[in-house]
Amino acid sequence: MATTSTYTLVAEDIPVLVALLQVENSMMQLQGSPTNTDFNNLMTAADTLCRSGYPSSTGTPEVQTWVDGFFTTLATAQTTSVTTAGNSVSLVYAAWAFTQYYNAWAQINNPPGPMDSWLWCAFVKGPITFVKGPVTSSSMVFPGPWTLPTQPAAWATSVSASVKGVVYSASLDNFSSPETRTLNSFPGFWKDYINVPTAFTIWSLQSADLSGLLGLSSLADSQALFMLYVMVALTTSSASDQALVNNIANTPVSSAELPNSNFAQHLAYFVALYLNDPTGWDWPPEQISTLINSLAGAIPEGSAAATLLAAFTSQQQLFTADPAYPSDDPNNPGIAFQQRYSDVLGAINGAWPPASSS
Repeated sequence: MATTSTYTLVAEDIPVLVALLQVENSMMQLQGSPTNTDFNNLMTAADTLCRSGYPSSTGTPEVQTWVDGFFTTLATAQTTSVTTAGNSVSLVYAAWAFTQYYNAWAQINNPPGPMDSWLWCAFVKGPITFVKGPVTSSSMVFPGPWTLPTQPAAWATSVSASVKGVVYSASLDNFSSPETRTLNSFPGFWKDYINVPTAFTIWSLQSADLSGLLGLSSLADSQALFMLYVMVALTTSSASDQALVNNIANTPVSSAELPNSNFAQHLAYFVALYLNDPTGWDWPPEQISTLINSLAGAIPEGSAAATLLAAFTSQQQLFTADPAYPSDDPNNPGIAFQQRYSDVLGAINGAWPPASSS
């Protein structure tokens, strides 16, 4: 990452980053022997991400690089299963979206019937008015047409091309003739997974950003949230990245507020203060608590990042103990907000760069 990076997030980044964490967690689960559920989770997470408020011109450049990198790879990746080898992942994504549409359609039409090609047309173009065999479409209720993703550009273009290719294929051969298949057999597409560990560069980009942060002479208050996010993201990365995160998290740090503690506890505590600061983001406790929950939830089960997860647990205990936290701290009632802000950031930088002595 260029040395001109500020490693500073803005509020517009947060919904995108939360969605991106779910994508990375889902991709990690695809390694090894993925199940139908694992691939379904990735499609769900990718759909959420591309509709989560794509990084705007006012957002953080690193965030746009991460998102663009993920979707550019996804747009060009090919499925690897024996049955449909060579299909684009964007086609499988469209198939996943079609199952969501079919499920909604089946709930309001009884009996639902098979997934005929005419239903695919309704999925893409909206309600139809012609007759298919004994079924009159005018007697049915159709959900509104599916909205194609519009961002990022490479992904939107790939999905659009895949959808158009199926719409104008009368037999829908690309979908293994879904007009003869029911919803119960359709999830076989989830077996069309890609080689996640080698196909995506998002973790290497984030690892480089973490290295860039550690190369700074100190951590600015505005960079703390960025660092915490990257540490969480890399808990789904390689074993070496996970080990680095764990080493950073366990770096000894002590302050008046958190004596004889570690870097993870101090960083999570400071981020809560930073987001609550009335001169800055001025987030209410409920909003901060929700974000902390999202970060904790993105750390995979059995992760080596137990110390980082424990730091989030400590934060949630404080939110539960005192509705006014972090403006007030039930463990440090005699220390004012700004003093705690200064103390904790100072302690972090007193041990900077973390992991150097662990």
